[in-house]
This record gives sequence, structure tokens and C-alpha cells, in this order.
Amino acid sequence: MPSTHGLSERIHHALLTTGSRPAIVFEDDDGIRTSLSGNELLRHSRAIAHRLRAAGDDGPVALPAHRNADTVAGMVACLETGRPWLPLDPSLAPDLRVRRVASAGVRTLLSSGKD
Repeated sequence: MPSTHGLSERIHHALLTTGSRPAIVFEDDDGIRTSLSGNELLRHSRAIAHRLRAAGDDGPVALPAHRNADTVAGMVACLETGRPWLPLDPSLAPDLRVRRVASAGVRTLLSSGKD
């Protein structure tokens, strides 16, 4: 891949090249070991990117930093849409997370529903 491509393009190329093979393997917050193929991660991140574009905002995105595919897909989606993300440590007190989100000017929060 030419060096003129940005990080987002390089990641998408790597995921396409990976195809049905595992792209990420991780143990989630519940201790369950899971893998996601390049194709699955690309589909998931593109769906999130589509929703981010539909939101009509270009500001930072709050992203709960869980150890799971949703977090990785959210980061890839933010890269694809050119939006910065604010990782939120789920172990922080809720009031501290709210203050961080407010001080960063976040108007969009990605959530898997567990947050």
C-alpha cells in the first residue's frame, strides 16, 4: 500500500486483506475469549461510521473503553469519519466520566448498552 494513504485507509486495507481470518483476539471484561475476522470487524466499524455520519456532528465521540470488539470497531469508525474519540474508563466514577465528557465538548456517545 502506498505511503500516502492515511491510517484509516491502512487499517481498512489490512482488514480486507485479513478477510475471514481473525483480525483481533481478546478476552473481554467477562473473561470470555473471542475473535473477530477482518470482514466482521470491517462490517461492524462501517455500520458505526454510517451512524456517526448520520448524527451530523463532527465533534469528539465518547467511547467506553471496554475490552471488546465494540471498542475496537468504534475506534476504527472514528478514524474512518475523521472524528476524535475520548476513551472513557468504565471503572471511573460516573460523575467523573460526565465531567470529562462535558469538558471535551462531546455530544455523541457510542455505547453497547452495557454502560
